[in-house]
Amino acid sequence: MKYSEVKDFNYDDCFKLECLIVEKHDTHKEPIAIRFYMDDLVIFQYIMQR
Repeated sequence: MKYSEVKDFNYDDCFKLECLIVEKHDTHKEPIAIRFYMDDLVIFQYIMQR
């Protein structure tokens, strides 16, 4: 499991990153689980087995 922390990250950045991740997952079809937090609030979660 990997964790990353970014200091300058806003909701627009998150949305763009979410779209890229989902798009890449749709082409690779590998299992994936991603959760983004901002200020201790889950703002995005994506879990797909394949």
